[in-house]
Amino acid sequence: MFSRSLLFVLVTGLSCLPGVAWAEDRLSLTRAVSQALTGNPRLRAAEHQIAAAKAREIQAAAFPNPNLTLIVDQVPLPNPLNGNYMAGISQPLWLGGQHESRMAVAKLDTQLAELDYAILRREMAANVRNEFARLLLAQAGYRFSLLSEGSAATIRKAAESRYKAGEVARIEVLQAQVEHSRAQREVAAADSRQVRARGKLNILLGQQAQSPIVVDEPAKPERLSLAPVDDLIKQGLTNRPELRRAALMIQHETLQQQLARTSVWTGTEVTAAAGAVAGQAGFSATMTVPIPIYQQQGEVAEANADRLRAEAERLALANEITLDVQNAYHEARSSFQLIELFQKTYLQQAERLADNARRRFVAGEGSGFEVLEARRSQRDVQAAYQQVLLEYRQALTNLERAVGQDLADMPHDGH
Repeated sequence: MFSRSLLFVLVTGLSCLPGVAWAEDRLSLTRAVSQALTGNPRLRAAEHQIAAAKAREIQAAAFPNPNLTLIVDQVPLPNPLNGNYMAGISQPLWLGGQHESRMAVAKLDTQLAELDYAILRREMAANVRNEFARLLLAQAGYRFSLLSEGSAATIRKAAESRYKAGEVARIEVLQAQVEHSRAQREVAAADSRQVRARGKLNILLGQQAQSPIVVDEPAKPERLSLAPVDDLIKQGLTNRPELRRAALMIQHETLQQQLARTSVWTGTEVTAAAGAVAGQAGFSATMTVPIPIYQQQGEVAEANADRLRAEAERLALANEITLDVQNAYHEARSSFQLIELFQKTYLQQAERLADNARRRFVAGEGSGFEVLEARRSQRDVQAAYQQVLLEYRQALTNLERAVGQDLADMPHDGH
């Protein structure tokens, strides 16, 4: 038969059990970000895009290849040698600044590809931080569910033992069995959430979703130091690579407009040929020049519309950055205030209630279900605390993303 003292020891000991996989090598946030930035295939694809853009830059600097021209004309059948036979070279020409415009566009394409790569790296790092935080929450939830299941199993065994001894009614055994079954279902659900969160992080790390990883929880935040929000907005409007990309896109579309204007001269060509004309040595030279009647009106109008669109998108992006910084800033501050409230009040209160329930049980003044209920309340408070930690970490990540710079590298207000 389970005595109250033995049950107290079991229930108390279960509250200190680690999770099943917590002995594995833990993955720190710094190492996770580093691994993603070196192993994610999307980044390797972006590197190939840069290489392709540089190759197009080389091609844009090259002149068009000459053409071999062969002419056989006015050949009389009775005397074929009196015909015209010419062989020569024709060379397409780029007039009106076409060559310079093509090279400038290709160079901007390379710069845009490099900026896209930089943007992707920052997005990748931010996504890793967010998924890392979600996996932390899932790990904590799984750990809490294991502890709750262990406590419920202990209460169930105690109830069954006491029922056999005639100390409790059958209804208490049924209640303990139902509670244990509920706790087992929660373990399965928590494990499923943990598997999904681990899979998302694994994909970002460039490895299979099923790869076993356990993330190492960073130190709990004790203070929040941020620069004033106006300074952060200025930093965002200065540092964000998306704004630099938007400015380059305006230049790109302006050059495309110039290229569209110069394309009216596409088809300009000179030809020089030598051979025999009516049996006599001779040569010919020709030049083909387009007549710019229509001025490529459609291409020019399209390029101008694209330039205006790029300017409008840059203005909209600047407004969005301001809003993103403000939202993330206030969310980080409010989340940190909640963290302080949990650390100073809620967590301590929940622990005291659980301790009181255990003491009442040992003293014979309470039931095992009071212990379970107090433990469940404590787990709920701890789960809510983990959720607030997730929101705080995501807010800081979103703030760094909005500012375009790591917060640790910026001056702060000291609060």
